[in-house]
Amino acid sequence: MSPSHLERHRAARNASKDSASRSGAELRELLIDAADRLLADRQVSAITTRDIARAAGLSDGVLYNYFANKNDLVVVALLAGTWGFRLARNSGITPGMCWST
Repeated sequence: MSPSHLERHRAARNASKDSASRSGAELRELLIDAADRLLADRQVSAITTRDIARAAGLSDGVLYNYFANKNDLVVVALLAGTWGFRLARNSGITPGMCWST
């Protein structure tokens, strides 16, 4: 095995152990944060679900436990992440306007 393959294997093994000890809400937030970080540098079409899971330190399939697909996660990341807050601030939208029922 090449060092990069070995490192990826260890990371995946550690991610699966780590994800077992975290709550669903924590895992979901890890995925949202990872997507937000990746979106700061790349276009949506250049990001894969594997990229997001790895950036979150999780195994590839974990994403589908919390989101139907990449697009659903991207929408949540944009609304919850820094982009969403910048957009809201620049548009004059306050959190109460978004979440009031």
